[in-house]
Amino acid sequence: MEFEVAQSMIVNLSDLVPKEHFLRKLADNFPWENWAKPFEKCFKGEKEYGPKGYPVSVLLRMSVLSFLYDRSDKQTEDFVREALPARYFAGLSLLQPVPDETTLCRFRGRIAQKGKDKLLHSFFSEIIKYAQKKGIEMGKVQVLDSTHTNSKVNLENENRRQKENRKEGEPSSAPLDPDAKWGCKGSKRKKDPETGEIKEDKQWFFGYKCHTSLNQKTGLITSLLVSPGNKPDNEAARWLLENDLRQGLKITVVTGDKGYDDGDLFAFCGGKEIFPAVNLKKSRTEQKNEKLANKWREHKKLPFYEAALKKRYKVEQKFGEAKSQHGLGRCRYLGERKYGFQAVFTFLSMNLKRIVKLIFTPPKRRLSLCRA
Repeated sequence: MEFEVAQSMIVNLSDLVPKEHFLRKLADNFPWENWAKPFEKCFKGEKEYGPKGYPVSVLLRMSVLSFLYDRSDKQTEDFVREALPARYFAGLSLLQPVPDETTLCRFRGRIAQKGKDKLLHSFFSEIIKYAQKKGIEMGKVQVLDSTHTNSKVNLENENRRQKENRKEGEPSSAPLDPDAKWGCKGSKRKKDPETGEIKEDKQWFFGYKCHTSLNQKTGLITSLLVSPGNKPDNEAARWLLENDLRQGLKITVVTGDKGYDDGDLFAFCGGKEIFPAVNLKKSRTEQKNEKLANKWREHKKLPFYEAALKKRYKVEQKFGEAKSQHGLGRCRYLGERKYGFQAVFTFLSMNLKRIVKLIFTPPKRRLSLCRA
């Protein structure tokens, strides 16, 4: 009888998960039900008959867990079933069944199938707006940059498959990932061992790009846009800044590498009273038109210019974290639309982690040395 009484007391999951646990803070302090409502449009007209499906909010939270801890759908299912904090965050009780991996896959596929990319970006923006409502003050400096993600396709196997088709006289089949493109992620200088000459060795990748805008003060990714790997960085810059402005950010300075040295971007910044602290190419500062060259040389001497360029490392740190801890180094799925799902959920998971830290971590106190 005593055993039965003890068992009956352990029924509330909230009694088992500490209030200071990260996942409990993430569950209790964010409006997950409101954020999930727009995604119900993807399932409109379904489940009118038969057993009731899982709440969309549960599937949304489990998707966040998948990218927060870099787990596959099957691993996420097991994680929620076995770990009480994960079950609590997902919004499930001790006795409720856990959605299986197939359900998570269908949830993701339904969003892509219905073409609800705007829902993903709206969800991403709602998190940024919520951070501002919670008192997180956004800085006035934005850092633009992009990171690449390799396609899921094994290129050696793909090339072998195409060659075998040609040998057998069959028409070449469609590529497994038709949206992925070759892109250049930069170049490295290498010394030729025979001639001793220094040569530029371009670094190529096959896949996609994720263009981002990072708020320098908070460390939050405020806007992102995905594209095939061959899209130039400067073509995404204006969209990123416009989206930042729509979210209410008061931008005064924008910085980026040489890929953002673009006349259209400078014109846009001029119209919005934003100072462009972009790493300028030599073609601007060393051009034949001495008047224009001097103009850009003076631009580089302004105090905002050097100070902003020194903040670019912060976005590189974010990219390193996204690839090493959240799996953004390689595509989980095939196609640009599904890569967009991966990129959005990767960076919004990182943002949620950062927001929890900003809200619940007290500011560091500076110790002053007092002289006797």
